[in-house]
Amino acid sequence: MHYLLKAAVQNAVAWLPRPLGQPLYYQLQRRFGALRQVDYWRHLEKAAKIAGILRQQNLPLERCFLEVGTGWVLGTPLGLWLAGAAEVITVDLHSYLKEELVLGLLTYVGAHAAELPALFPWVPRAELARKAQVLAGCHSLAELWAAVPIRYAAPADATRLELPAASVDYHYSTNVLEHVPAATLAGLLAEARRVLRPGGYLVHLVDLSDHFGHDDPRRTAVHFLRHGPLAWRLLAGNRFMYQNRLRLPQYRALFAAAGLPIAWERAVTDAPSLALLQAPRPPVHPQFRRFSAEELASVYWEVLAVNP
Repeated sequence: MHYLLKAAVQNAVAWLPRPLGQPLYYQLQRRFGALRQVDYWRHLEKAAKIAGILRQQNLPLERCFLEVGTGWVLGTPLGLWLAGAAEVITVDLHSYLKEELVLGLLTYVGAHAAELPALFPWVPRAELARKAQVLAGCHSLAELWAAVPIRYAAPADATRLELPAASVDYHYSTNVLEHVPAATLAGLLAEARRVLRPGGYLVHLVDLSDHFGHDDPRRTAVHFLRHGPLAWRLLAGNRFMYQNRLRLPQYRALFAAAGLPIAWERAVTDAPSLALLQAPRPPVHPQFRRFSAEELASVYWEVLAVNP
């Protein structure tokens, strides 16, 4: 879909009152967008990625996880439970979770139970089979909540959670932080520090690329860096598409300001974007010219930070 058409649709729907706009946007996503054919395996892969990062640092999985940004599907919390998490609390600013999509995920897990050891090789096969059977036996959200140690809270503000201090071990998100304004992100990290136990960790996967480019191959991964603040606000200043466009040094500075030292990180550089940005006159707005080509071309970031 051309990005201008997508922007026009999203802005139009965002103008509607939330009780009308949100259901309409969901139906559009189901008919024309990313929810037309949900990639459940990709949701489980994100859980495996989170678990893998922790295991690489010899950190135990049998702990309490807090997810920021549940979304429509519940894929990562269920994947982490399969991976060995003792409990997952998942919160969202708005109630996006859809029962039909969650039940689709449960059906998918049951049908692909034999493939789960490829994602979670550290979990005994018998244990994975048992958990897959538990999920297959759930036919509603109510049954799921009764069967697995996952708690869902929405609406819930991740900058002011109704959780006791030092009550969770891991704070994580997948492709969420890029949709949070910088000032709000500072509050989110401060709250993460409050709810994390001393020595707890944050694990976040952040997509720094232009999300319009996910659907429109005519846009590069850094095309949105051409736009000034006003133009970008007109294109994507709605609740369905907002991206903060923060670059990697800015994220690192936010973690440092929150008193959360980075223990491990991995940044992915997009080669075509890097070549474009290394040209004599790179196509970027003046507000981004203080960053190097390498910093601008970093389009994905995995970070593990510790709560001292």
